Amino acid sequence: MTKRSLAATAYHEAGHAVAARWQNVKFKEVSILPRNDTSGHVTPTSPPRWFEPDVRSDERSHRRVEAQARVMLAGVAAEARFKGRHDWRGASSDLGQAVFLLHYICGSNGELEAYVKLIRIQARGLVEAHWNEVQAVAQALLDRERLTAAEVVEIIAGLDRAKVDEWLTAVAPTP
Repeated sequence: MTKRSLAATAYHEAGHAVAARWQNVKFKEVSILPRNDTSGHVTPTSPPRWFEPDVRSDERSHRRVEAQARVMLAGVAAEARFKGRHDWRGASSDLGQAVFLLHYICGSNGELEAYVKLIRIQARGLVEAHWNEVQAVAQALLDRERLTAAEVVEIIAGLDRAKVDEWLTAVAPTP
């Protein structure tokens, strides 16, 4: 794998991890080490016991489906921001999983298509809003290849502390 494609994978996986953090979707780790037929992966935790989208159709399940779909589509959004273009070939399983989940809460194919577009736009917005975090997690992945969920949270929290320190320095009276 070239340095450029490894970096694209790091941004893709970082997009998933950062989105998961902000969508409250728990995961165990994120990695850019190849596994099976993927260049990288986010290892999810088991879904909550109450989550059965094929059985129950309530507001809580809908919110969970939407959050998971945003996380799935945030990877390709981050990779596209990094590369300057979308690459659906490598992300086809992410799209397929998002569509599979969203079909549980859609009544028709037309509605599903519109819903997928909406979630893609939301995923892109999520990545844009947290781009500095995506960059920091991607760089950490390039350095270490694998991060636990706790390490991702630490990276994000570290960025927030830096912002607060910068703001306090900017508004503090000069001696």
